[in-house]
Amino acid sequence: MSDTTAGGQCVGCGEPYMAGDGFCQNCGRPIPPGHGGSYEPGADGWEHTPPGRSLWLSVTLPIGGLVLLAAGVVAALLLVRGHAPPVASSVSTPAPSPAPSTDEGVEGSSAPSSPQDTGPDGSTGPVPRPLNSVAVAYASATSPDNVDGTGHRTTYEAANLLDADPTTAWRTDGDGTGVVLTFTLGGPHLVTELGLVNGYAKTDPATGEDRYGQERRILIVSWAVGGNVYRERLVDGVRDLQVIDIPSAKADVVQLRIDAVTQPGDANFDKTPISDVLIAGA
Repeated sequence: MSDTTAGGQCVGCGEPYMAGDGFCQNCGRPIPPGHGGSYEPGADGWEHTPPGRSLWLSVTLPIGGLVLLAAGVVAALLLVRGHAPPVASSVSTPAPSPAPSTDEGVEGSSAPSSPQDTGPDGSTGPVPRPLNSVAVAYASATSPDNVDGTGHRTTYEAANLLDADPTTAWRTDGDGTGVVLTFTLGGPHLVTELGLVNGYAKTDPATGEDRYGQERRILIVSWAVGGNVYRERLVDGVRDLQVIDIPSAKADVVQLRIDAVTQPGDANFDKTPISDVLIAGA
């Protein structure tokens, strides 16, 4: 099933886009109203940042400009004092390190995160810690309570997303595309990792039925954090947390929107669930 069914193709470069995109993810061309929509700042917490306004570019370009300005000032002073500026060295400058694979407004592939430690083990950065314990979850839609095969009551409230127990889940009825989950963090925190289990990773203890295969699984989500939006593509069939790294962003609210889901494996279980969410940082 194509994840661009509700979108179209950019008239500039031909790259497919999804419903909800305000700009082409490849070339940055605006998508006309009615063709892809847009994220409106302040309307529901969403703000779409065009790919051309990369966080990394916004940081590095001013620094490069300052370097060029400083070089120009030095050259001017040397000329005023009767000296020609020095000849550039023939030694090549090392290329800058590549930017992270997931930037604002750019789609990223899910992969287990790679913690960065400080200390004698030779690693270089702090280890992100889960912020789930300080988070409170809210959902724009939730399935009513039910019972499992043993007759025990089962709830699908948003709080189940934060309990690190894959046998509990938040769930909504039918196709959950467009549902927004909101996580308040109780104050500003630096957020560097985001992830989720893209289905209901539970086997019914009484019947042995696999809820992950019976219900819908999530293929694409968008995370809104620190004023930027990050798209995460999920791998169907992976029942564990699928995590992406993002540039460190300070936020007291994180939002998750479901953008694309599979069909249900069983028509009698037409539900869209998430077993767990991870929000990590400092």
